[in-house]
Amino acid sequence: GDPVEGYAVVNPETSEIASLYAARPGKGTGKRLLDRVKEGRDRLDLWTFVANGGARRFYAREGFRGVEFTDGDNDEGLPDVRMRWDRDIATRPRRAERSEVPRCAAIIDDWIEATPWVVRDIDLEGLIGHIDAAFDQREIWVVGDPPVAYMSVDDGERKVGALYCSETGAGHGKRLLDRAKAGRDFLWLTTHEPNKAAHRFYEREGFAMTGEPPTLDGEAYVLRMEWRR
Repeated sequence: GDPVEGYAVVNPETSEIASLYAARPGKGTGKRLLDRVKEGRDRLDLWTFVANGGARRFYAREGFRGVEFTDGDNDEGLPDVRMRWDRDIATRPRRAERSEVPRCAAIIDDWIEATPWVVRDIDLEGLIGHIDAAFDQREIWVVGDPPVAYMSVDDGERKVGALYCSETGAGHGKRLLDRAKAGRDFLWLTTHEPNKAAHRFYEREGFAMTGEPPTLDGEAYVLRMEWRR
């Protein structure tokens, strides 16, 4: 900003963030600074006080996780935590843990809230129950820790049942689809007719409309797309 709205200080040798401050929290300044600091790096470390719940939640949303705790080995004598961001962990698809089901559900819930043509017929608790019930019967994949993208695959049906990202344009959807394609020669999925951005994305990833008649889901039509190796 001009005048300055926030700043970050990074040790170029250790990739440790020494300072990160925003004059007006909640305006996205901290995220933009972190995005810039992450460029060209595979790992970042920082320290924050255990009692600073707001900062810890912010860094967790940005892919940092706690790797070391102290009882107060600092000038203030307050317990603190080293948090680390690792590009490989932040971007590599992995099998979800059951404890992450609520976060997966929240990603879908946020998408429903942000999509005007979707008619809500299930609340967050219902989404959590739906994913949890399918957890042992489906492959549940996520990106990020905590998850920022989520995919469900029915191996028997060769169907991608769900693919949602809280961060669009970051390549998470493509990485998840690449994981679903691994070891398979065929996949199919359904997508809502108004969701043109999803159609374009799946077409770029090799999926094609089947030409089958659309089916009505609530107030939006659903189309079938298929991929073959």
